[in-house]
Amino acid sequence: METITQVQSVYYQYKKVKEDSFKIKKGFINDLTIIEKITNISKFFISNGSLILPENMNLKTNTKDWIKDIITHRNNPSIIESTVKSLLNEFCSNMKTRQREEDKYGIIWIHKEYIALAHVQSGEDSIGLDEQQLFKSFERFWDNDIVIRYVIIRIKENNLFDILIQESSKSEFFEDFLGIAGIESFRFGGPIRFQVNLFENLKIVTSFELQLDQFGKYYF
Repeated sequence: METITQVQSVYYQYKKVKEDSFKIKKGFINDLTIIEKITNISKFFISNGSLILPENMNLKTNTKDWIKDIITHRNNPSIIESTVKSLLNEFCSNMKTRQREEDKYGIIWIHKEYIALAHVQSGEDSIGLDEQQLFKSFERFWDNDIVIRYVIIRIKENNLFDILIQESSKSEFFEDFLGIAGIESFRFGGPIRFQVNLFENLKIVTSFELQLDQFGKYYF
């Protein structure tokens, strides 16, 4: 599994996807038990994410600038607070329809080795909305079963980066947020991927993504 340096503090911001930016909650996590949980879920994200190289993305200029600024100043969150907010807002603004339901949240956290963005769904009692319950409720974000999709911006040498993505069901989100072509963003299924043109004159295209055992079962 991916090695991630254990840190003493993690800076975060989060909001309901549909809420305005002024309702963003932010702070630092200093509890080592929760930091360990963050580290473990981040390792899982990185190990299971699909790698997207910069040359295969068409990032918006603002998004690219925000990422570079956060990478440069990631060890001093007070300098990049507004930039982190901008990136989180851009992440959430690309959500559509059901992705923006009342129980859906966007979250960003900053580590010296990566930037993480996640789209999560709370259960009825998963996330307390009372500010007094912030610490208790925030811990639920790190449970993998409530993560819908995520983006890991992995920091490389000389402040370069690559990106790992994953989502629980196919959407156009990564195409919109990262400027990835449709076939590149189709990443949630198995290793065998192909597209089929149906009724060529109508330009109807369908996509399949299968595990190896599924491919053998249905096609041999």
